[in-house]
Amino acid sequence: MHDALPVCWLVGCDKLAAREWQSLLQRSQQLDVRVVPPLPRVEDYADLTVGGEAAAVLICASVVTQVEQVYSGATIADYLRALHPDLPIFLLDDGGSGEPDSASVDAVIAGDDLRDRPGVHSSRLLRAAGRYGAALSARQFRLQQLLDRQIAGTLDDAEAAELATLRADVERPAAVKAAKRAELHDVDLLEKRDLVDQLAALAEKLLPRPGGHK
Repeated sequence: MHDALPVCWLVGCDKLAAREWQSLLQRSQQLDVRVVPPLPRVEDYADLTVGGEAAAVLICASVVTQVEQVYSGATIADYLRALHPDLPIFLLDDGGSGEPDSASVDAVIAGDDLRDRPGVHSSRLLRAAGRYGAALSARQFRLQQLLDRQIAGTLDDAEAAELATLRADVERPAAVKAAKRAELHDVDLLEKRDLVDQLAALAEKLLPRPGGHK
């Protein structure tokens, strides 16, 4: 695929399914579909948007089981939506179980419909990617304008509030990732404390008490 094509990340599918969906979506030669296999933790998907390459994300809806976590495509969608509120996120449901319970997605694409109309869905993803790219470019341009006005000392109160909002949008991904790391640290700490308590209880049973019989 040509580097200039919008990037659509295909997330969480097994190898066989990923090859099928990638082939279907790239027939029109409108999208650069890049496969991301199931990852150990949901927060590992945060790097999808690094470098500004992601224009849309298509997530397999079926439950993904990994060593560290068990999660669904909807869980990935919720996490990515928290990082980037405007990112086009779609779920690919090939199980016939109905729409997954997530308000974080733009739409759910049925696997059978994608097989029947790959060009329609490629165009759909392309349009969503185009809107996102245009909005992102406009936001970045406006942010630079406001920063220039701030440096020049000509920023009024309304523009200062707008600049703060734009900066918050830029800083949100780092804040979400930091919160997730803190949450994981707390869980890990609790698990280690529980293990220490279990070992202490076991040691108390096995070791003779002072003054007791050996």
